[in-house]
Amino acid sequence: MRIRLKLDNNTWLLAAMALAIAPHATRLPIWITLLCLGVGAMRLIEVRLPARWLLITLAAATAAGIYASYHTLLGRDAGVALLVAMLTLKLLESRTLRDSMVAIFISYFLVITHF
Repeated sequence: MRIRLKLDNNTWLLAAMALAIAPHATRLPIWITLLCLGVGAMRLIEVRLPARWLLITLAAATAAGIYASYHTLLGRDAGVALLVAMLTLKLLESRTLRDSMVAIFISYFLVITHF
């Protein structure tokens, strides 16, 4: 049985993810911070989730942007930026409780990367 997410669940998930991402915001390129804010606002106002092809395109564009910003996808800074961006993009495909649990565990890992 798949448990669907409700607006209240999304609000708490967004709050938890914002707390995990906030310490990294000063060290990330501004476009990643804006991406986080934009996707968070989309989920908060319950905009319809995008199609799979759009998610794939957005993920590829984000990875290309991180490569352009850091000149690599490996390493501490680029890896954290990629993790923040992909965690944010995970919100665009989260429909069930299982998806939100994955996002929460990635957020735990993201908190550890700050140290």
